[in-house]
Amino acid sequence: MGTSQVRHLGIVDEGSEPVSLIAAAAGGDVRAFEQLYARFAPCVYGLCLRLTSQREAAEDCTQDSFVAAWRALDRFEYRSRFSTWLQRIAIHTVLARRRGLRAWNEVAEPSTGLPDVADPSAEAAPLDLERAIAALPERATVAARSPVRASLWKAPPPRV
Repeated sequence: MGTSQVRHLGIVDEGSEPVSLIAAAAGGDVRAFEQLYARFAPCVYGLCLRLTSQREAAEDCTQDSFVAAWRALDRFEYRSRFSTWLQRIAIHTVLARRRGLRAWNEVAEPSTGLPDVADPSAEAAPLDLERAIAALPERATVAARSPVRASLWKAPPPRV
């Protein structure tokens, strides 16, 4: 759908949407898409950051969202604002990442299944937590040696 057809339909106007840039980018103009990226990337990044709460993940999702937008740009129908379309892509990208990370971090159940009760003959010796922390490298022990964490170890067991 060309720019003149979009204006004729009255769905989006050049004042509120960069219709000519969208049409040019949909036609394969990389510079036009770079301008769309420059204009919309901060908003997409902000959305991804709110959804992921991690700067690196938000950066990855922003990049993946724009790659997906570039691939689907010829299917943008001008029925909604371009920014709304990009937001939907970003949301789907974050959700797909969450599903992927969840699957990546899951531990598969053994093929024999899990036992109903623990095997008492396989009991391991209790872990000496303070000795294990002392064996960690210095950079790893800063958080472990914090006063709050130490007070949690020495706290009396909760009353039942």
